[in-house]
Amino acid sequence: MASAVLDCPHCGAHELAMSLSGNFVPPAGAKSPSGYDTFAPVLALCARCWGSFAIELVPQIIGTMTREGVAAAAQKLLSTPTGVPEAFKLRAIILRTPPETSSFPPHVSAPVLKALKQAEMNFRLPDAEEASALMYRRALELAVKEIYPDEKGGLIQRIDKLAAKGVLPDAMKDWAHEIRVIGNDGAHELDGVERSDLIAAQGFTDAFLRYLISLPKEVELRRSAAVIAEAEDEKS
Repeated sequence: MASAVLDCPHCGAHELAMSLSGNFVPPAGAKSPSGYDTFAPVLALCARCWGSFAIELVPQIIGTMTREGVAAAAQKLLSTPTGVPEAFKLRAIILRTPPETSSFPPHVSAPVLKALKQAEMNFRLPDAEEASALMYRRALELAVKEIYPDEKGGLIQRIDKLAAKGVLPDAMKDWAHEIRVIGNDGAHELDGVERSDLIAAQGFTDAFLRYLISLPKEVELRRSAAVIAEAEDEKS
């Protein structure tokens, strides 16, 4: 059976020969989850834990093979008992399956959570950095408006006013502005948003919302539980 040397995403086996099977030819115009136009999806099986996972076979040198060429090379590979991708000018890329649930900051409102989910969905898609950045910015703006509805002005003014009041420390103010700027780049800049900037926006948004919403709510719940427990002790 054909194989590829890969790291298992299940058991962590390092550089183990994984058995390959199956071959589906994508329709014209399809793009892989990793962003490739010429690819062949294949199933890999770990010889250590027997866990299966999806991979993509793509040209070793991008641009040197057509979609049909990749499909033909993948078929030859899979029909060769001792075949490996490199022998057919291919390389294997593991497709990381997104978790069933993402770790969103707790206690955020439904509109903020919706914006975060849209941001995360686009974060995983190829060529969707701008859409993702815009939704991280939206999540930030909605949260600020909901927690402090009386503050007026645009997002930049609201952030600065909250910092001036001491609600936000300087580090959080700077983070909020970074999210705002990256989101604005997604809406207005011709160059769009770099992947590294989007990763930063993701981390900044998560930290900001946990500081602004999640931590205060957790403290409130903790204090309420302590009051209830004290009242129960006095009754007993």
